[in-house]
This record gives sequence, structure tokens and C-alpha cells, in this order.
Amino acid sequence: MSNFIFKSNSAILATSPSPAWTTGQQSGYFVPLVQGTEMSVSVDRQTSKQVGSQQYAIDSIVRAPNVSFNVDYVFSPHLINEYLFGLSLASGAGKSIAFGMSNRDQNFYLIINDQNGYDILNSFTGISPRSNFSGMTCAAIGNCFLNNYSVGFQVGGLPTASASFSASNIQMTNLTGSNVSIPAINLVSGNNSGSGFLNFSNLQTSLSGYSNQFSDNELNIFRPSVVSPQNVSAQLENLQMGGSVLITGAIIQSVDISVPFERTDLYGLGSNHVYGRKLQLPLRASVNVSAIVEEFSSGNLHLINQSEESYDFDVTFSDPKQTASGKFEIRGAKLNSCAHSMSVNNRLDFTATYSVEITDSSGLLIIPNSGGVAPEPPVPPVYINPFDIVGAFA
Repeated sequence: MSNFIFKSNSAILATSPSPAWTTGQQSGYFVPLVQGTEMSVSVDRQTSKQVGSQQYAIDSIVRAPNVSFNVDYVFSPHLINEYLFGLSLASGAGKSIAFGMSNRDQNFYLIINDQNGYDILNSFTGISPRSNFSGMTCAAIGNCFLNNYSVGFQVGGLPTASASFSASNIQMTNLTGSNVSIPAINLVSGNNSGSGFLNFSNLQTSLSGYSNQFSDNELNIFRPSVVSPQNVSAQLENLQMGGSVLITGAIIQSVDISVPFERTDLYGLGSNHVYGRKLQLPLRASVNVSAIVEEFSSGNLHLINQSEESYDFDVTFSDPKQTASGKFEIRGAKLNSCAHSMSVNNRLDFTATYSVEITDSSGLLIIPNSGGVAPEPPVPPVYINPFDIVGAFA
């Protein structure tokens, strides 16, 4: 019996550009800072009985299984993974997170080392990187359409992000040489006849040239810098609900952004696979904010139907050395719910959930910046203590 066990240090994740299907050669790109991946398969099975028997007369798979692929990673101000997933430009002006995502699909490759227990990065980053990958194993996921993107910033922890995809195929391969057949299905014909290949030998330098900051600063493409909490700033407007000012100042504790990319799977006669996964616009993102309250103001909640507000706010970030920075621009957010809470020997906390309508050009923009500028530190606010409001409960 083999005692070879797949371990996290023996695997690395790569992807290829959109579109997923090609008959030629594709270039591969590392997906850095990955914390975990998951692949799952759901089978669409139909059953039918008939008169005269307790057993099923039909118990069959009626079309090709759907594949779900999830990847979690530490968020980097270089926005490498956001670029790889089509959510952000490499540099320059920003774009809506939905722009260009309608029919975008790509392939992913989970490459597993053939040397039990050894780090796989050495095969790509050493003085003499491997050019022959025979013996390695590759789990390839084809035609991945983005289903959800989320990112979270919080005090006392590194920011994390995750992306979920719907795919059409999983292909397991024992590698020979440096090429592997792409796992994508030709969604027009419903098969992979004549599919192209990916060459792993170009993974060593595949991140160079993404933007000026990567080449000028000689970014370590395998260990790019990340965002620390002190390099994140969230600026909220004067939050109101029906004329009632919820808070006029706060210390932000966390900001979580989640963007579902709702799609309709397009099936038709002549193929077991989808012909496409149509993106349903507008997208409706959610933004959750938690803060420590500085002060209240006046207002009346019952006027909400007469004076509902929408809000614009930014979340800016940079790495500790300020070599890279960026910004999430949220425009037209509307408040869905809010809550204030306080316990003994604690401070007054505020939580709120917003919804954001996203189109190809508005709602939520990701803006990369080269030559990062650190966010402005907030002015220390005055907290509300339990002792200050004892009369309110009397």
C-alpha cells in the first residue's frame, strides 16, 4: 500500500485566462496566498417507477454533473487574484466588479507534488526550476464561472477573500512532460474534441508584467505583501434612517463585502452540458459594517418612507510598506437593517447591513493604484460608555 499522502505544502493552484475553451496553448498563472480549496460535484438524477413493480424502472443521470469550486485566500493590495478572476484591472483606472463578467469562464489547475512531504514551490522558484513535471498529479477544473466573491476586513486580523465558481468538468491527470490537456468543454458543441493544452513550464515568471508595480518593485510573486488592519480605512457617510441620524461618528471594527453573481444555466437539446451561464444584472451585493459608536444625534424613525437615504463610501487599503494600494468604491448603498447593542462593562456597538445595486458601470468599483498611499488615520473619537446612559434606562 502506498503511504503517499496529499498535503497542503505539496500542492499549488494555477489558473488560465478567459475563455476556458481553446484549441491552442494556454498560459498558466499562479494563484498566490491560497488558504484552502474545495471541489464538489452534484449529479442531476431522475427516477421513475412503473405499474407492476416496486423498483424504479428508470434511475439515470439526465445531464452532465455540475461542479462547484471554491478558493479562499489572504487578500493582497496588489489585487493579483482579483485580476486573475476578472474582477479588477491590473493597474490604472478601476472598473465595476460586474464589467466583463457576463460570459467569462476560466480553468483552474491544482498541481500536486510527486515528492511526498516536500514543498512544491521549490520546483518552480529554485535556481534550477523543473521543466519536466512527470510524476506530478493535476486536478483540473474546466469552464469555471464566478458565482460569488467576498472580502472581509477586521480589527486584529488579516483580511481574507473567497471566490466560488460553477464549472462543467473535473479532469484528473498524471502529468507527463510539461503539458496537460485543458479540462474545458466546448460549450457550443458539448464535447472537448480537439482541446488545447496548458504548458506548466511558464509558471515560473507568469506574474511579471501584470502592472508597473510588479516589475518595478520586483514583487515576490509567490509571497506578495498583504494588508494589515492599520493600513485599512473605511469612510462612512452621515448614516440616517427616515431622518433619524444613526451615528455621527464611529470607530470601524469590520467591513465585509459579498457579491453574489447570480446566473441562469442555459440548457438545450443536443448537449448534456450547459450552453452558458447567463449573468443576471443588476447584481445585488451586501455590505456589513460593525463599529463602536461615538455619539447619537436626533431624528424620527417613523419618517423612513418619506426620506430614505442612499450612501457612498470607500474602503481603502495598502501594504505596510505602502508600495501598493487600492480602493473599493461603493456607491448608492441602501440600509437594510441596523442594530445597537451594549453590555455591562462594554461600549455601545453598532452593526448595519447595506444592499448595493451593481451594473456594468456602477455600484461597486475596484480601483488598483501603483505606488500605494497609506489611508489617512482616523481621528480618535469619544466613546459612549454604559455609565453615560444609565439615566436612559431609568
